[in-house]
Amino acid sequence: MISAAHNVWVLGNGFLGSRLAEACRRLGARVLCIDATTPAEVHGDAADETVLRAAACQVAPTLIFCCLSTRGQMERYEHTYLHPLRLLQRMFPTAEIVFCSSLSAGWGSSPSADILRQAEQLVLQRGGRVARLAALYGPGRCELLRRHLAGEPCLFGEDTRLLHYLHVEDAVQALLLLCSAPPGTCAEVVGETFTKGNIYACLAAWTGVPVARENASPSRRGGAALPEGAACCPVPGWKPRHFFRAFVQQEVQQ
Repeated sequence: MISAAHNVWVLGNGFLGSRLAEACRRLGARVLCIDATTPAEVHGDAADETVLRAAACQVAPTLIFCCLSTRGQMERYEHTYLHPLRLLQRMFPTAEIVFCSSLSAGWGSSPSADILRQAEQLVLQRGGRVARLAALYGPGRCELLRRHLAGEPCLFGEDTRLLHYLHVEDAVQALLLLCSAPPGTCAEVVGETFTKGNIYACLAAWTGVPVARENASPSRRGGAALPEGAACCPVPGWKPRHFFRAFVQQEVQQ
């Protein structure tokens, strides 16, 4: 487990990274965040060697969490994920790396999923750890709920399509526990799984807003669902503590 003995870098100080950084601070670690688009101790691109050298002058990392996001820009996948990992492994060969990936890396067939798999292999081959995270939600952010309340088209796919969700605080706890897993561990972190038909029926019941009649077009990111019956490699000792129904009901009441 993370302690005061760790010097932690968090690449990406957004929805997940900011909460992860705060959790590490509560455990006594010295933490430095690097981000080019949100406020952080070091403001800059993690794919820029000069930025990483400047950060190392403040805190030499012993543990690095890569929580970077392309924010939907498909053309930036290689720059956002592969370039920083290659730099980190060359510049800080003894630092442990935990890479936040996506379920789509394991089961998707899109170009972005291919790049995520390459990034995962870079980390795993050097004894790092990988967390394939389900779609994140939490206070102030849930794309599925936002779309439903706005009356936008439903997600693409048949009603039998499997959808996986994970509360951001549960993701933080999974990442902290993953640090104690054996080197080379790749875990899939899923809070709850619904069929598309079931979750939209639940949303209609919980919010009073009817289900939209139209479906959206396929996402360029590709599918991120575990096939029914597929084996899931969990984080040892982790269980979700937050559940989608309670979250939706709380958000609707506010």
